Amino acid sequence: MSSHFNNPRLNSVELRKLIPIFVSEITEDLNAFEAAFNSADYKFSLEVLHKIKGSALSFGITALEEKAKELLGLIRLEKLQHAFKELISLKLLIRELSEESKKIA
Repeated sequence: MSSHFNNPRLNSVELRKLIPIFVSEITEDLNAFEAAFNSADYKFSLEVLHKIKGSALSFGITALEEKAKELLGLIRLEKLQHAFKELISLKLLIRELSEESKKIA
């Protein structure tokens, strides 16, 4: 399995030190998104997903950016059952990121 953190942007020691903070914040954002989504607060769900997407883009973590972008589209199109399935996929991806971050930080 290739690392999600194999990005030239993350080669500097300073940026690599930020990875645990990034993962912690993304995990908090995921929890906020899931709570909002489960309570049908789709406006806030979209806001949190947009934040996750931007954070992933900043760190160059393409898989996370794409997953957030996909979920944004599904919620905007009101394909909520499909969005729920993709939420599970997003949770697994963030769990992978968390495990990887422990190995490299």
